[in-house]
Amino acid sequence: MSGAVTGACPATLTQEDPMLVYLSGPMTGLPGYNTPEFHRCTARLRELGFDVLNPAETAGGATHLPRATYMYIDVAYVQAADAVVVMDGWRSSKGAKLEMIVAAAHGKRVWTYDDEVGLGYELEVDGWDVHVIPGRRSFLSLPAQEVHS
Repeated sequence: MSGAVTGACPATLTQEDPMLVYLSGPMTGLPGYNTPEFHRCTARLRELGFDVLNPAETAGGATHLPRATYMYIDVAYVQAADAVVVMDGWRSSKGAKLEMIVAAAHGKRVWTYDDEVGLGYELEVDGWDVHVIPGRRSFLSLPAQEVHS
């Protein structure tokens, strides 16, 4: 499956024009399912003017449901979002990679999370392979070599 995500960088957001993003990242096997980091990144994105779908808030934050239930809900969130933003550690998360593939299949753009501006580097999703698009940086212009994850 090929699902390259391409396009121009988004314009600066305004309160009248918020972007709905799905926050993706590693949860399974991490202490507290990485919930504190999801909430921290969500708070920062909302502070920057984004509307955020946070999987740590799924089912009221419940953690007892089967993993398949969460993935079903999260795939629907990805389909509803304008874009996906992936947190550090996404490379080791099968769920995050699946969410990125779903996003690409639906023509959604995928970005790394950045504390300063929200959207970091745009990623190209091609099946299970994910690559940084050289020079494709949201709001800031930094070389692709500076990606951290």
